Amino acid sequence: MPSINSFGRSSQHNVLRILRGAGMDGLCRNEISERIVTATPDLSRLLDRIENARWVTRERAESGRRQVSTHITKSGTELLARLETPTGDFVTRLFVGTAVSDLKTVLKVNDQIRTKLS
Repeated sequence: MPSINSFGRSSQHNVLRILRGAGMDGLCRNEISERIVTATPDLSRLLDRIENARWVTRERAESGRRQVSTHITKSGTELLARLETPTGDFVTRLFVGTAVSDLKTVLKVNDQIRTKLS
């Protein structure tokens, strides 16, 4: 099984967080694509890699063969849990010394940009 050190891509991390938030129902590829932070040109291939690592599973719906739901596995959830502290520490270090008012401005501008892209 791949180690935490082989988990270097932020897109993979983002997909796992999205799927963890989706809960038991999982999400189809298009729903993941709508929620992902960074545009991923080949989400299917990314999901293939994450599935090969056994961090997600995919299953076809009985009603429609084209509908494929992706679910985070126990292994994927455990990986996210191990990454929470180092990820949080990294983000904290990024913003040390930045005024709260500046952070609020960045968030506001980010929301404006995201709205224009929608």
